[in-house]
Amino acid sequence: PFLTKRNDLAPEALKYNLLSPIDYVPADTASWRLGMMRNGSIPDDNLRSVACPVLAVASAEDLLLPSKEECARLKAHIPRCAKVILPGRGHTPMLERGVSISKIMQRVGFTPDSVSAANDMIEEANKSNKSKKFLPR
Repeated sequence: PFLTKRNDLAPEALKYNLLSPIDYVPADTASWRLGMMRNGSIPDDNLRSVACPVLAVASAEDLLLPSKEECARLKAHIPRCAKVILPGRGHTPMLERGVSISKIMQRVGFTPDSVSAANDMIEEANKSNKSKKFLPR
């Protein structure tokens, strides 16, 4: 398939029939989704205002989207952004064998303690600025 190599899929992807959306996407649907990705970019100034920690994860071999480039852009503009590039992975790395988002989060220090602290910070920011919510809760 276009999104990932079938041999690299984790058993869970097969067990829960997660392949069906990968095997067939109508051309007009794919075109609409790609248009959203092309035209839906968040301005750099908005990214600079993100106050919470962000973990940007991209695949080195994503053939569908410029994931590495977008990950680098996020890292450059979000003050508290950690960046991880997954070598040898395609567009759907979370369906592939050997990819564990929890292990990636642990490796870069994006643990429950740091996430909890970020949530506290977001709640404080939301209380002090009632007209603009930083993240939905």
